[in-house]
Order: sequence, then C-alpha cells, then structure tokens
Amino acid sequence: MALEDARDDDPTTGWQVGPNEIVCRLSHRHYLALRGEQGFVVLERLDVEPGDLPELMQHAEATANTRHPNLARVLGCDTAEEGTFWATEYVPGATLTEVRAACKKAGKSLPVGLALAAIHETALALGELHSRRRSHGNLRDSHLLVGVDGKTRVLNPGVRDSIQRLPPDPVIDVWALANLLYECLTGQTADGPAFAAPSSFNHALEKPIDDLLQRALGPERALRFKNASDFAQALRTAASGYMWKPAQRAEYVLNLFRKRQQRGLQLTQSAAGRLAELRQGRAAQLAVAEAARAHQAFIAQAPLSHASAGEEAEMRRYVGRLVPPPAVYSVPKRALMLGAAALVGIAACVSLVNVINGRFSGPSTAVMAPPIPVLVPMVAAAAPAVAQAAAAEAAPAEAVAMASADGDEASELAQPETPKVKKKKKVQASADDAPLPPWLMRKGRR
Repeated sequence: MALEDARDDDPTTGWQVGPNEIVCRLSHRHYLALRGEQGFVVLERLDVEPGDLPELMQHAEATANTRHPNLARVLGCDTAEEGTFWATEYVPGATLTEVRAACKKAGKSLPVGLALAAIHETALALGELHSRRRSHGNLRDSHLLVGVDGKTRVLNPGVRDSIQRLPPDPVIDVWALANLLYECLTGQTADGPAFAAPSSFNHALEKPIDDLLQRALGPERALRFKNASDFAQALRTAASGYMWKPAQRAEYVLNLFRKRQQRGLQLTQSAAGRLAELRQGRAAQLAVAEAARAHQAFIAQAPLSHASAGEEAEMRRYVGRLVPPPAVYSVPKRALMLGAAALVGIAACVSLVNVINGRFSGPSTAVMAPPIPVLVPMVAAAAPAVAQAAAAEAAPAEAVAMASADGDEASELAQPETPKVKKKKKVQASADDAPLPPWLMRKGRR
C-alpha cells in the first residue's frame, strides 16, 4: 500500500512510538508519522533482537550527525510495544523501485537521463559515508528515493551492517551501485563477469559508459573503484551529457505520482487536527481509568473494624460489585441528569399526596394538595362491632330528623314576614327500638 491508498479511518492513526504519532500506514513495515517540532517522518519497523538494540541505537545517533543533500536525514531509532522503528525524514516522492514499476506499467522504459542522474547523486551520498568510515551495506533500488524536487536521497544507511555487526565495506557498496545502474540501463542483471555491454541494448549509449561498468563489475577486484567518490567522479566524466537536470526529473516524477502528491498534501495538512482529537480522547480515557483505579484503591483501603480477614475480603468484593467506579461526565450532562432527577422526585411527591387525599384519578388530574391526616377511618376501624351495629340502626332516625329540619327551614324561607320560628319536633323512639349505645346516650344528655 502506498501513500495515495492511505485510509482516513486507519486503525494505526494515533499510535505513539516514542516521540512519534502515527498518521497512517504506508506499507506492511512503513508508517507516516508526526515527530513533534521536527515535522513528518517515515517509520520503518525493523526485526531486531534485544541484544542488538544498543548497537543500533548508537549507529542511529552517529548517522543522525551525518548531513548530505543526497542522504535522507536520520532522526533516531525508537522502540514501542509494536517493535523497533527507524525514523527518517519524510520526503514526498517515490523510490526507484516504484518509478521503474510505473514506467513499466505505462509501457515505456526508465529514462536513461533520470537513471544516470539518480545513480550519480547516490554515489555522492555514499562517498560521504565512506569518508566517515561507514558504508550502506544493503544498497538496492528500494533504498533510493527520487523526490518531487528532483533530488535523489539514500535511505537506511548502515542499518543492516549495524544489526548484523558487520564491518563497513565501501567496495561492496560500489559494486551494488554499479550493478543497479546496469539494470536501469539494460533491464537485465549482470550475470557474471562476461556480461553484455549496455550499448548493445541501447545504441544511444557510448563506449565510456561500457568501460565504466566493465571496470566496476569486472572480474579483477584490484581494478574496481575503492570508494563511491571515485565512482561518482568517473560517472560524471563518462555520462554528464546524458544526466537530466533536477527540474526535468521533478516534472517526470510528479507526472507519474500526481495522485500520491495530492494525497500526501491532504494528509499532512489535516494530520495536526486529527491527532489533536485523538489526544483528547486518550486523555478522557486515562481520566476514567484513573478514577476507576482511585475508586478501587479507596475500597481496598477502607477500614472494616468488626470483621475477620475472610469476612473483610468478602465484604470488599461485595462493595466493589455494588458501587461502580465514578464516571466522568461533562457539566451539561450532569446538569441534565440532576434536572431529570428533580422532576421525577416532584412528580412522585404529587402522586403520593393525591393518593393520600383520595384525589388521584389518573396522571392528568394530579393536583398539589396539602396532606390531610386520615384519622376518622382509623377510629372507625378500631371501634367495637357492637358500636358499628348501633350506628347503623340509628341512621334512619337521624335521617328523619334531618328531613324535618330541612322542611322547617324551607317553610321559614317561604314566609319571611313571620319572625316566629317553629320548634323542631323530637322523634321519640318506640319500645321496639334497640337501646342506644352508651357513648351516644352520653352525647344526647349533653
């Protein structure tokens, strides 16, 4: 997967690898990341044994101090749970492997001028390493990056030698570089010392280029170039007229990978905002986790004075199940929850008051009313059965008396000019009536 195929919902986005925050995945081993104020970097995951890690860290620190315009700047070597990562500056462009594949897909060969210029600048970068008694050790077309600015940069210098603890060997670097140039010019590998001259594949190439490659790849090791600086000088002399200028190379690469360039700009411009949102989410999760840990610590440290060791452990487990850890709410959400709880409490009080006063007839008729103590029904329920029977028999007599009183009041209203008030007739109980209970008799005497 290349940069143009990077997903917006990449699950690796936001991963923390040392000082780097991953923006997206570029391939199985490569990631685009943001390294604080140092800007965007490319992380490559390496297969490193724990015992080889100190040596690799020292090599990364030494290589970071090596500066050359054709050497991709090394920023460090970082470790995380996912592994060990080599951090290099991010340069928009494509590797020489991708450029060759794009040309093949378009049905054309790699331009000779681009190939010669890229190999020449690579030789200059290797010459800087060789002057510091270092070497690349694993030079291939996937470690040469042709940027959209037209310059070529060498990636991962000395990583393989450092991991395998091999001494630097500039001669191997020069041979690998010459072999790569032969593949770019002919489309084939140099099989053995008796390889065909590049001019036999491309008649536009002249004899000086054939002689250069014959010396670099020939069987006589003593005649080969001792370091990359000598090879770069000889290549400049033999093929300077073929080499493309940086502007011409930049235009060619940009036309091949225009979609990648646009996608890279989109990702780098939006990376800061996306990572800020992820940082806020991680901070909230950490706050919740910290609150849960504090809650569990409080439960574990709470004193239980009247319990044995076994009972105390069981009680702590029980309390931990009953009391969940506190949740982290925002202020608006907490206010809404408190308001809803208050409304539910008020509604419950209203319903309870209406039920007590006998006024409840449904949710729509609930009315606030002061509570009235229900004392009479309780007395009636506590009265003797005999008193209840007597009250039931006396009910008709009281009804007659109330009817007579109502009739007298009606006649008085009909004759307002007569001030005389008629006396109420007493209703005498017959001999057949049952005797009144004592509490009614006392009331009558009064």
